[in-house]
Amino acid sequence: MIRGISLALRVGLIILWLVGLSDHATAWLAWLDGAAAIGAFAVASMASEGVAVSRAAGGPLGLALALFLLWIIALATGADHWLAWWTFAFACGFLILGFLGSSQRAPHGGGGVRTTRLA
Repeated sequence: MIRGISLALRVGLIILWLVGLSDHATAWLAWLDGAAAIGAFAVASMASEGVAVSRAAGGPLGLALALFLLWIIALATGADHWLAWWTFAFACGFLILGFLGSSQRAPHGGGGVRTTRLA
């Protein structure tokens, strides 16, 4: 679930990046939104079946924090408001994704970490 939603948010960030560049919006914010799309790809690749639940939730929460900081800085510096508020929307999306990931139950009851006993 985390992987699919993260990839959908990644596509949205890429579209936001492309629209920001083509509309000549605030360049630094558009490029950092593009960098966040790369981060979303890393989050999606990190969220696999064998990964611990806390690690799978940490990626989206970290990306949400980074996007929230971008939003605050964009509003404080007078960046294009539409781009800043879309950044906020994606930050909220990754925050919700992180909370959904942290509420998932661990596979096999072991927190997603498998241990083997040596005989």
